[in-house]
Amino acid sequence: MKHLFSVRILILLFSQLLFTNASAQCTISSVAINELMYRPALSNGVDPNSGEMIELIGPAGTDISYMVLTDGDWTITIPGGTTIPSDGIYTIGNDIVYGTGTFDLNAESCSCFTEGAGGNALLLFTDGGEYLALFSSSGAFIQGLIYGVPSAGNTPPNGANAIAGVINTAGLPGAPASVTIPVAASFETAPGGVASNASLVRNPDGVGSWAVQAGGSINALNFPPVIGTDTRTECSPYVWINGNTYTSNNTTATHVITGGGANGCDSTVTLNLTIKQAATSTDTHSACNTYTWIDGNTYTTNNTTATHVITGGAANGCDSIVTLNLTINTVNTGTTTSGFSISSNASTGSYQWLDCNNNYSVLMGENSALFTPTSSGNYAVEVTENGCVDTSSCVSVSTVGIYENANEKAFSIYPNPTEDHFMIDLGTNCEMAIITISDITGKVISSEKYSQVQLINVSFKQAPGIYLLNIDNGSQKSMIRLIKK
Repeated sequence: MKHLFSVRILILLFSQLLFTNASAQCTISSVAINELMYRPALSNGVDPNSGEMIELIGPAGTDISYMVLTDGDWTITIPGGTTIPSDGIYTIGNDIVYGTGTFDLNAESCSCFTEGAGGNALLLFTDGGEYLALFSSSGAFIQGLIYGVPSAGNTPPNGANAIAGVINTAGLPGAPASVTIPVAASFETAPGGVASNASLVRNPDGVGSWAVQAGGSINALNFPPVIGTDTRTECSPYVWINGNTYTSNNTTATHVITGGGANGCDSTVTLNLTIKQAATSTDTHSACNTYTWIDGNTYTTNNTTATHVITGGAANGCDSIVTLNLTINTVNTGTTTSGFSISSNASTGSYQWLDCNNNYSVLMGENSALFTPTSSGNYAVEVTENGCVDTSSCVSVSTVGIYENANEKAFSIYPNPTEDHFMIDLGTNCEMAIITISDITGKVISSEKYSQVQLINVSFKQAPGIYLLNIDNGSQKSMIRLIKK
């Protein structure tokens, strides 16, 4: 039957953290007197002081067998096999007053008390002032408390049954037969004049100074150890007050904040963490030659590894991590010159030849990969490839002409440039004419002899380029450059 008296409620005040059900607990490393009620409100109707009680505190599981408590009039020897309970407190009192099972040790019936019969003078303390001493199982003095202003007879080492400070115990097997009460200077002190139904308690429990607490706290710590909880919802990764980094939910991590309690004790905090994850996405782009991304970097080649963090950019308030998926398209703007022809090195796409000397004006109809200019100049090609457009460097072509000698007007050919056939006009009817076609290296491609002819229709199925047309009618010779588109 715990918490029969009111329990002091503490609020854990802790900067920068907001806890649920938080309080503090001080550490106690050995057994000590923690509370003494000497003016109880309850009694059993026989002795008005029989509701008095003592509380010890210590680490759970500590063996307290045969420890002795005395006020110089009586002694209580704790029975063998007794340990501090799991809640860290051990109470001694009279169950007949508070009810069966109230105390860990019912002094009335334990056969470990040296004065009085059941219901008579149990744990009798003087209201005006007295002392209480605690001894180990070997009889060594552990701790003593003097409260109020005791009379000479109630001042240690005196007592009704103490002779020169020595008092006999209950004589339990294994326990000391007697203990020696030290002088008053060895005792702690506490205030007197406590009102009825109040007790003397340590603040903090087990280690603090003595103070008055109204109502007492039978079978309960005066400052109960309730674990504080730090409840958080955070983005991953999250660094908690313990310095550890968390990337997933956690409800088990704990941290001790030294002196973090409202009473100056340490605070044990448990983490209740919900982790929100950052968003991830891919930013896909195709660009010509170069691309400047959101990270401020300019890329000239394909890239699928660059990442950029947009702080707080996710819908849940966390960061957004973007990965680049970039394809850089380029245009082959190289050219090759062969004789009087210029060819684009781009194997795919579309072409438009330009006149560099005329502000890059468009040469109408010149849309193939091969271009043979009909006049000297500087020329470039605009290539559209992979969705991109770029222009080559200008290429100079010189000494380009149709006619090559003084007989250039005696004969005519048309159309020139030609595609698959052309006409030769000899200007008059000739008895004989020899027509020879060769490439620009001088290799003869064809040679035909004609008789009684002025107009000759020539089928020409050669590859595009520059060819040399030689005409010989017996009296005149001429070499004309022929352009095959």
